[in-house]
Amino acid sequence: GPGGGIQGGHAGAGGPGGQGSAGKDSTILEAVKVQVEYYFSVQNLVKDMFLRAKMDEGGWIPIGVIAAFNRVRALAPNPATIAAALEGSALVEVSQSQESIRVRESWQQWVLPKERRDSSSSRPQSGPGSPVPGMGMHAHGISMASMYPCTEVSDDMLDRLTLIGRLATGDAVKDSEALVMSNDVAAMV
Repeated sequence: GPGGGIQGGHAGAGGPGGQGSAGKDSTILEAVKVQVEYYFSVQNLVKDMFLRAKMDEGGWIPIGVIAAFNRVRALAPNPATIAAALEGSALVEVSQSQESIRVRESWQQWVLPKERRDSSSSRPQSGPGSPVPGMGMHAHGISMASMYPCTEVSDDMLDRLTLIGRLATGDAVKDSEALVMSNDVAAMV
């Protein structure tokens, strides 16, 4: 009958008001995609040392790492949802196993040398201390960072956070801003 097509369109959508959950799901998927693409954007990766430390030598990051980020977790706690959201993304690709994601273009430039990578990336993130594992200094950095909201960190604080970040990674001065930012990010996560 003529009504058949319309019925078919609603099947599985469920929920009142004709919108159904399909409409809501696609909105969530879109939001997840936008959020994850932001994390993998050049603007973010140049300063997000935490995320880059999670990349393996092929540039892959376990979806679980992304799923643990507050903004993503609020939208899609399930890694499968994140994989689905990124289907067809021009910026990010999902591995065959659907378990990891990486930047599609020139991911090589973001991979850190082995000693700078966070080898614990297979474990779920333990909290703000994880960006500098086993350095013995990170607890100090976190307690300082968490005492001050990110919006009102004094210059003196920034200098000390920078120093801690630089000591922890043995990095050159040019990266100090990125490290301070990743410390702030770590404190917020």
